[in-house]
Amino acid sequence: MENRGYVYVLANSAMPGLIKIGRTARSPAERALELSGATGLPTPFIVVYQQMFADCAAAEQFVHTHLAQRGFRVSENREFFNVPPNEAARAISRAPGAVDEPDHAHSSAAPDRELAIERHTSVWRATFDDAVDSYYGLGDILLDHAHAFALFRQAAALGGLPAYPFLGRMCLDGDGTTKSAERALEYFKEGAQKGAISCYFEMGRVFFATKQLENAEKCFSSFSRRLGAGSIDGVHLTIEQLSSIYLECFHLLLDPLSRYVLPTALMTFIVASKQAILSAGNSVLEHAQKKKHLDNFSAGRVESVTFVLDYIEALTEP
Repeated sequence: MENRGYVYVLANSAMPGLIKIGRTARSPAERALELSGATGLPTPFIVVYQQMFADCAAAEQFVHTHLAQRGFRVSENREFFNVPPNEAARAISRAPGAVDEPDHAHSSAAPDRELAIERHTSVWRATFDDAVDSYYGLGDILLDHAHAFALFRQAAALGGLPAYPFLGRMCLDGDGTTKSAERALEYFKEGAQKGAISCYFEMGRVFFATKQLENAEKCFSSFSRRLGAGSIDGVHLTIEQLSSIYLECFHLLLDPLSRYVLPTALMTFIVASKQAILSAGNSVLEHAQKKKHLDNFSAGRVESVTFVLDYIEALTEP
């Protein structure tokens, strides 16, 4: 389409509090470079957010009008706004006509997204935290998975790698969005390509569940290789994600159909993480023991959990 292009958000550390919201038929990264050379500012513009539209002119007009009505515009007929970048991203997400970007557009903008992670962590962090609050219904926030999914998408677009595992799992479960294993894998793959370590584990789970064992082995191996000193940095891997992975490993062992056929790379990780997985299993046991008096199922679960704890304790290198 003739007006197909991007609506983008640019920031410059020499202009604190201000952002530029414009449109371009080219890569936003090219536009940022062009502006950096033309303005004479001591620091370059960086791409904080971008979205492709079927009609980028109409989308830009929508966003400008929306923000101007809320008093964020610095002056008429100018593209500069005194608005937090996450608020600008939300306005862009409401504009009609958004379309998926081609693969090459994602790759060409990767350096800018990485720079945005470093310099604007607070931008995606605020949106990500809002998404988590909405997903779990924390505090006074209403539990709303559809709203949480939209916020996780915004956080991911702003460079928030921890959003990708949420997006993938929500697609897998049809949680706040249409159920689709294909879309789940797309989110996991994109997250992994950008550096979200836990997405490799999530892909491994999907491939193992669908009996694509060679792919599962590769994903679990990639996950293990990327673990190490400094990998738990709150961006590429969080403590919460790793704790969830330990618990998921225990549940995989709890399933008698999967216990003895887990991929070698995953079993190697389980053995290396034995104590952490035992700790996760003990929390499962404690929960089961509290409920065992309620019914026969709960009593049987205590036996199963105890068996798996003993099984893990006896594990050696595969």
